[in-house]
Amino acid sequence: MALTITQRTRSRIALVSGVLLVLALGAAQFAAPIGTVWRDVALVAASVLAGFPIAVRAWAALRAKAFSIDLLVTIAVIGALIIGEYVESAVVSFLFLFGEGPVRGFAVTLTIGLLANVFTAVFVSRAIFDFELSGRRQLETLSI
Repeated sequence: MALTITQRTRSRIALVSGVLLVLALGAAQFAAPIGTVWRDVALVAASVLAGFPIAVRAWAALRAKAFSIDLLVTIAVIGALIIGEYVESAVVSFLFLFGEGPVRGFAVTLTIGLLANVFTAVFVSRAIFDFELSGRRQLETLSI
């Protein structure tokens, strides 16, 4: 059974996600000590909420053995959440869900940047770390 999300539901999800983005901005600006925690909670909630319809479309395309932009956006949003880029994740998922035309194009551009960030955070950092460790000699004994 395929899960279908109507345009009206997508619009409501986009509205709630936008409100969460504004609340996150307000929490970070006006409630300094505890605001960052509430900002992150609101941003993760906005990312998950706006990313859900995108992930549903991505899953449907994947089941049909098609590669879609929805799949790339879903990978980018999940990757951004993993590496702690909550603002980017929330903005990409909101703009992609909400936007048409140029706004969606901007969301796709942000998605490319997020995928580059995830690639850098995982693979390039690992390669640098492995390179640094490969040049060092192994310790046979540890003097304390």
